[in-house]
Amino acid sequence: MILELVTKLLYSLNVVGAYCSLLKIHSPDRYETGYDKLKKYVVCAGKAEQERATFVNRGQSTRCEREEAVSKR
Repeated sequence: MILELVTKLLYSLNVVGAYCSLLKIHSPDRYETGYDKLKKYVVCAGKAEQERATFVNRGQSTRCEREEAVSKR
């Protein structure tokens, strides 16, 4: 819940574009921490800003993450 509030705050302050380039670092294959999920969300929001990308913390992936998974195959 706190992570979701932080991401909404980042988006509302319009800093997504500014931090998007900084957070494009891919984390190594390991368990995902909240920070890793936040990085993915910010990158996704930067890519699909007009779609108002939403972060879902229930094991579901966002549209952007699914597209990345398909493109990696």
